[in-house]
Amino acid sequence: MSTYQRVPNDEDDDDEDVRTQSKAPARRLTDPRFNPPPPPAWKRAALIVFIIFLFWLAYSLRPNKKPQQEVIYASRYVYHPTLRLATSH
Repeated sequence: MSTYQRVPNDEDDDDEDVRTQSKAPARRLTDPRFNPPPPPAWKRAALIVFIIFLFWLAYSLRPNKKPQQEVIYASRYVYHPTLRLATSH
């Protein structure tokens, strides 16, 4: 079986020996690009408040499941029995 050969990149020189290559992971851990500072507490709190507001907005804008039916009463009634439609004689 062949052993793993590390491919050189822009950060590494071709002439480095094995001992200096083992220091590369430690350098990556201390690189500030890979370890950004945590956001301030007020930004975290603002994010939580904003998410709660979005849930409230979604809840308040949802359609009603059971809309109340409006009762419409007749304004007049036909008293003459011959003018009614579904009557039997």
